[in-house]
Amino acid sequence: LDYLDSGNMCFIHGESGVGKTSMLRWLESKAKGTAIYLDCEGVSNDFDINSYIKAHRSLWRGLFGNYPSNVILLVDESQDSSKELRNKIKLLWESGNIKSVVFSQTDTAENMSKALKNRIGSRILRLGKMSKEDAFEMVEMRTQGKSPFGKEAMYLIGEKSGYLPRKILENCERICIEFSRRGGKKKSIDIYDVENTLGKTRKNHEIKEKNIK
Repeated sequence: LDYLDSGNMCFIHGESGVGKTSMLRWLESKAKGTAIYLDCEGVSNDFDINSYIKAHRSLWRGLFGNYPSNVILLVDESQDSSKELRNKIKLLWESGNIKSVVFSQTDTAENMSKALKNRIGSRILRLGKMSKEDAFEMVEMRTQGKSPFGKEAMYLIGEKSGYLPRKILENCERICIEFSRRGGKKKSIDIYDVENTLGKTRKNHEIKEKNIK
C-alpha cells in the first residue's frame, strides 16, 4: 500500500495457489484512488489498455474523454501479457495517466524488459507458503470461528495441501462435502476423516495415472 500511495511500480510473484490474486483483490479494496484489476490470462492481441482504463472513469471525466484520476493498475497473471502491453502500461505510468502499477505473476521478472525492471527496482514481494498456524487461522477466519476441523486435522490438511492457501480451502471443502455425504454424526472433523477423503483422492489419482500409462 505504501508503494501504491507513493506512485510506484511494484512486483508480486509466487507459485500458483499461494494467494497472489487474493492479494490484488485486497489491494483493490484498500488502495486510495481508482483501482483497476486486469487479468491477463486470455487477453487478446488486440486488447486496448487505454479503452479498458477509460471505461472506469467517472461520468464527469467521461464527458471530456479524460482518464480516471489516481489510477492504480493491478495486473494479474502478467506472465501472459505481451511485451507490447507491458510497454504501453509503462508509457501510461511515465506520462502520469497511471499513478501506480502492481504486476503479479508466477515467475520472477525475467520476462520484463530492462527498462521495466529498472522502474520496479527493489519493490518486489515474494509470496511464500503458509505455516501450519497460518492455515489454521485462515480457516478459522473464513468460518467466523466456527470451523468444523480440529487443530490436528487442520495441520494435516495443511501438510497434504503443500501449505498453499487455495489448495487448503479446496481440500477443506472436499472433506466437508464427503463428511456430510457420509452423514457424519460427530461435532468435529478429525484426522481420520481427513485421511479418509484425501487419502482416497490420492488413491484415485494413482489409479488414473496407472490407467493412462
